[in-house]
Amino acid sequence: MKHQKWLILLVALVLMAGTAWLLTGLKTHQKLGEPGIKAAPIPGIVMMKIDLPEQVLDFTSTNVPESEVELGYFPKDTSYARRHYQAPDGFDVSAVII
Repeated sequence: MKHQKWLILLVALVLMAGTAWLLTGLKTHQKLGEPGIKAAPIPGIVMMKIDLPEQVLDFTSTNVPESEVELGYFPKDTSYARRHYQAPDGFDVSAVII
């Protein structure tokens, strides 16, 4: 019974050490892709210009202006972006970045 407890402890420690080693290795070899959402400062104000992607999978998209509710609800220094996406089968989705 005593040997079984030591074996369980040893297996748990080996699993924890292996996981730590694996996570450290993955972190050092991580590669990031191109950002999906790009933001750039607007000269003279604190807001950012946010560009949502035009093409996502097989969806087509159009820019949509922000609503008066959005513009009135959030602080004046909030950056907005809204785009409407539509799939070929008619599925609609809107993306809003605040």
